[in-house]
Amino acid sequence: MATLTDSTKRHIEQLIALHHDAIKSHHRRMIVITGRLDWSLDLAETFAQHGVNSTADSPLWIAKESPEPPNRLQQIIGSETALLVFNAHHGFDPNLFGAATGAVVGGGLTLLLVPDFAQWHAKSDPVAARITVYPYPPDSISNHYIKRLIRCINDGEQALLLTILRQSSPPIEPLLRKQAPSTEAHPEDPLFEPGTTADQQQTIDAIIHTAKGHRHRPLVITADRGRGKSAALGIAAARLMKSGKRHIVVTAPGLASVETLFKHNEMEWMKMGNENPSVSLEFIAPDKLIQRPIKADLVLVDEAAAIATPILGQILEHHARVIFATTTHGYEGSGQGFALRFLKKLKVQCPNFTEIQLNSPIRWADHDPVEQQVNQMLLLNTEPKLPEALLEAPTCRIDRIERLDRAQLANNEPLLQQLFGLLVLAHYRTTPLDLRQLLDGPNLSVYIASSRGTLIATALVADEGEIDDEALVDEIWLGHRRPQGHLLPQTLIAHVGIKAAASLRYRRIIRIAVHPQLQRRGIGRALMDKIGSDATAEQIDLLGTSYGATAGLLRFWNQNRLTPLFIGSHRNASSGTYALTQMRVISKRGQSTYNIAIDRFQKGLLDQLRDPLQQLDGDIVCQLLKPSSVKLNSHDMSDVNAFIHGNRRYETVITPLIQLLLKQLHKMEYLPPEQRQLLTMRLLQNHSWSDCATRLKIAGRKALQNELRQAISMLQN
Repeated sequence: MATLTDSTKRHIEQLIALHHDAIKSHHRRMIVITGRLDWSLDLAETFAQHGVNSTADSPLWIAKESPEPPNRLQQIIGSETALLVFNAHHGFDPNLFGAATGAVVGGGLTLLLVPDFAQWHAKSDPVAARITVYPYPPDSISNHYIKRLIRCINDGEQALLLTILRQSSPPIEPLLRKQAPSTEAHPEDPLFEPGTTADQQQTIDAIIHTAKGHRHRPLVITADRGRGKSAALGIAAARLMKSGKRHIVVTAPGLASVETLFKHNEMEWMKMGNENPSVSLEFIAPDKLIQRPIKADLVLVDEAAAIATPILGQILEHHARVIFATTTHGYEGSGQGFALRFLKKLKVQCPNFTEIQLNSPIRWADHDPVEQQVNQMLLLNTEPKLPEALLEAPTCRIDRIERLDRAQLANNEPLLQQLFGLLVLAHYRTTPLDLRQLLDGPNLSVYIASSRGTLIATALVADEGEIDDEALVDEIWLGHRRPQGHLLPQTLIAHVGIKAAASLRYRRIIRIAVHPQLQRRGIGRALMDKIGSDATAEQIDLLGTSYGATAGLLRFWNQNRLTPLFIGSHRNASSGTYALTQMRVISKRGQSTYNIAIDRFQKGLLDQLRDPLQQLDGDIVCQLLKPSSVKLNSHDMSDVNAFIHGNRRYETVITPLIQLLLKQLHKMEYLPPEQRQLLTMRLLQNHSWSDCATRLKIAGRKALQNELRQAISMLQN
């Protein structure tokens, strides 16, 4: 270090001491460096060259010279490093920060470079462009999020991880709040080389047992980040392939989510010295996995909490041996609601399923201070709690429904934790960036409902529309532009073709969440009534929402008088659902656009069902369609009766059967689920007899036609 200044030497020696202290404990350390960017980068580069153990991997730099593209997160999932340098001068992306800190191994350091605290919240942040909306410029957002982040750093209880280095003298006084590490460098200290933990080995054994044991006894694996869940899946898959399991399928929200799984599978396979081309470990996206029948010895579902419950249910239905694994608190989405949403169904469908939890970290030691600090900064482990008195009460009285001031929300940490935890429970893809949008999104409002002083429900709503730039409207209409944050007007302009929709004022419900233990008590409806009354008072034209359609959600929005106006033509890969947009007219000004949209939707729906919406669930189809007013004449009814009671061929009576179905839609809910699905698939979606037989597990066309005759007969009566 002969060329270094005395001040820089002092900093480097302190960082080296921290590094060796971390190696001994197999804990990680985080150092927050505030000050000018050039000085901070020089210090980090010098430490990377002189201070990191030579056996460590190359440092992981985030936003060293410019902001990172959003896809950088996928590139670092599964990677490992002993030194992370995260430059927040070029923006603080919470998702990327969560993923990057998760890549740091025990004994490693995270250097977080930030502007001076007094200036940070006032500086423009490139990440702000991802949460702002037209016409707000990125530098207009409130930055409540950054202010809270500064408080988390200053108030952090993890004294061994929080060190603030400044340019001013004294450079580091004191270095640590509770105890100082040895400042003596120990270049001989080896980096900790983790082996398989006891509960990881137990998990591998459980996976193998599930694959070889009784059918329809799935295994559920839950773990926090860094517990070796994906590695266990990959190792177990290799051993199963070695023992004769020829085809193992892996599914996850995306291929990047399972890179660690495949890496450990390959390493274990090579270690065992196997070269067998007849076995395979294949990745198939969730939506593809349920669309076509696939024979597999075992299906591994990784990051299951980030896949919609209906898809998980279909995977379970189609495959005899399934492993569901999920991260409890993660940057890709949260698994906290997994038990409430899916395990309840699993207990009914497969009561003999097994559950196992990985608790011991494999990349770092227990009670890692960085893990605790990052969880606090990003609210990764927050969970809403209800007092016993509220749970035991026979009724739930709503004391208060209000719209929050977000500056007050940002300063009320207990309420913020409860609110964000409720949103996490309610949605399978809540990420840390959603917290930043919650606090700083310029067009957002936050509603809450309380009972006995406890938060029981919340809703996020966004104001959209009033797009008065004619050139921009033309570009949206042509499909060339999609200005951020105006989903409802864009849907009506670009997909329904109504240019006049641009000038209207919209209020979109982004999320609505009622605590799972208090649902079906009218709380969501009361919250919607408040949102609707505010929309009327504030002269909003259309109130709406857009979401991945399920029969239950569609029923909720229908009951709250929001009418379907548009449905997307492609399934979401991880949710397996079609995006559905529903609206309620609020003002006379919005009535014409609303009427045109409804008319176009209903006119085109039947044609869509026979092509892009062929895979749409039958219960959703029945709720979307409006009963037909067309009367069947005596000849039509004669044909229907000839099919029901005689041997008339189906192909000769398709039209009257469809007309009868559309006229009697209100009776569909009284039919068994299999008959509803058959009527929808065959008559409305034009599925082949073989498709119907496969989906409904009814053997042969004759049996299907008999089932169809019974269903038509029930509609006719």
